[in-house]
Amino acid sequence: MRPLLLIGAVLLLASCLDTVDENAWKHRDGGSDADGQVVDLRLDGPASDSDGPVTDLTLPDGPPPVTECNDNQDNDGDGKTDYPDDPGCTSATDPSELGTAACDNGLDDDGDGTIDYSATGGDPGCSGPADTSEQGTIACDDGQDNDSDGKTDYKSDGSGDPECTGPEDTSEGGVGPCADGVDNDNDGLTDLNDPGCSSATDASEKGTTACDDGQDNDGDGAIDYHKTTGSGDPGCSGPADTSENGSIACDDGQDNDGDGKTDYKVNAALTDPGCSGPSDTSENGTAQCDDGQDNDGDGKTDYKTDGTGDPDCTGPTDTSEAGGTGGLCASASWSQWTCKVTAAKCQGNCTLDGLPELVVACKPDGCTCARGLTVKTCSTPPGAQLCSDCEATFNSGCCNGM
Repeated sequence: MRPLLLIGAVLLLASCLDTVDENAWKHRDGGSDADGQVVDLRLDGPASDSDGPVTDLTLPDGPPPVTECNDNQDNDGDGKTDYPDDPGCTSATDPSELGTAACDNGLDDDGDGTIDYSATGGDPGCSGPADTSEQGTIACDDGQDNDSDGKTDYKSDGSGDPECTGPEDTSEGGVGPCADGVDNDNDGLTDLNDPGCSSATDASEKGTTACDDGQDNDGDGAIDYHKTTGSGDPGCSGPADTSENGSIACDDGQDNDGDGKTDYKVNAALTDPGCSGPSDTSENGTAQCDDGQDNDGDGKTDYKTDGTGDPDCTGPTDTSEAGGTGGLCASASWSQWTCKVTAAKCQGNCTLDGLPELVVACKPDGCTCARGLTVKTCSTPPGAQLCSDCEATFNSGCCNGM
């Protein structure tokens, strides 16, 4: 019954509007009937389809609903309006002009407090609504840690680079040594990556560890770790190293040669005389009492603080292992030389004519030359024929040059 009433209403309306152009109404799409045939509404005859007159006409529901994609409005501010112009619209009935691309999805994908592309602002990293990333080329919006401080870009939650004032800031660098993008202490680390920086406002990249505190902690004249080879302390492996002592003999904090002196020091009174610098690989030097050699053949070597060294060495800077109380006669200041059989310390150092009882005893007042019980005093200075002046049978090489 309802379809017939609707048809009647349409015909009645058309008959009342005598100003309506009949030709405009003679073929008007009217919907479909029960069997799916398209029906014509006619003013000059009954409604019909391809099968003939219809009595089961169903009129269409009307125009599609109004949505953001058909309302003639730029609802997302991207400079594009409705379907198909706005890339966020998949059809005219799409309820939103927002799409799936990062610059058109209504989200702050890079956390900088700005959203998507907008014709009047938006995220500075977006070149258009179809842009797939909100990050751009500006230093504080490019996704890069440009100043190597471990922080990236501007973030509205404060987790970004502290030197960035906004996503349009062109530099991640600040003004202080812990925010300027410069390796101020030459340790290979910059700003907040440097263990000496506690914050971006820290006034120095120097820290508290021995290899990063700006101090010569081991007294070798070299300070801290430096990335430039040879310019820092050789004992430092990095700025976080807690000791400037290393593994090299002249920088390891050990008295390797037992002479009571340790490593190289700029203070001459403290340094080991055998160390030419902190990179020297041995504490032995060139002086006879510090060269690691048994120079006088007595089975004892160099000066040792524990008494195990050569007894004639008074210290590591002593130039001779032959002392003034025994061994070789070598002091040019002595006016007399004597050879004496009773001097036990000289036994084996000087034999004459193959007779072991002929020895040399060195004293501050001279040397005595003797064979058996015969004792004679020689006044000949060193360098001349010494012992032969005492007794004709003595070998002239006994004391000469010793």
